[in-house]
Amino acid sequence: MELPKPMVKAHEILVKIKATAVNSGDVRVRGLAVKGVTKFIMRLVLGFSKPRKPILGTVYSGEIEAVGDKVTTFKVGDRVFGMTRFKFGTYAEYIAVSEKSNITPMPENATHEEAVSLIFGGQSALYFLDKAKLRESENPNVLIYGATGSVGSAALQIARHHGADITAVCSSEGKQMVQDLGVDDPILYDREDFTKVSKRFDIVFDAVGKTSKKQCAPLLKKGGRFVIVAGLDIASESRVQLL
Repeated sequence: MELPKPMVKAHEILVKIKATAVNSGDVRVRGLAVKGVTKFIMRLVLGFSKPRKPILGTVYSGEIEAVGDKVTTFKVGDRVFGMTRFKFGTYAEYIAVSEKSNITPMPENATHEEAVSLIFGGQSALYFLDKAKLRESENPNVLIYGATGSVGSAALQIARHHGADITAVCSSEGKQMVQDLGVDDPILYDREDFTKVSKRFDIVFDAVGKTSKKQCAPLLKKGGRFVIVAGLDIASESRVQLL
């Protein structure tokens, strides 16, 4: 449908959106893909019979077309990317956001499509790996289940950056991608049961939400940590994570 172009307030910027994305978070929201009381809570937040926010979408990259008269952080023409979370609104040509929202200049060497693909997976991976205290661990052994998804592939690269010894779990179809990201011998879940490996881990990260702590408990070292993308544990996104 045709809608009026948003008008910016004093501390807002108007972004002409060049790229957006559909991610696993969008799928969970649209399909109410949660169980029990969580589904009722999501309906309260998002709307019972239809979305409270009719324009969906949570991530974007684009160029600033206008700024409010009190904006000091950005200027017209800046290439930016960001996330709106439950405010949605990125499946449109334009969006007005606060200059203090989860937005920052794009990487200079990235296209709009490349930049927007980093946001959801990267911020989610950072949140859950911080929860698992990755940065506080010295050369940890980390297992990442779902290593070829948006969250999993980001987690793999972040864990490598922090010196982790990584075991990736993926399908046969994703084997080459995982090897390209630096893991030579991934576990292929369509060929073997990853819970039967003899190795033990400091961190087990389910990046798709298909396992359980009970299922993965035998893989953990004493004091090891299990984190999972599931339920109401939603990543807290911030501008610092984008940087």
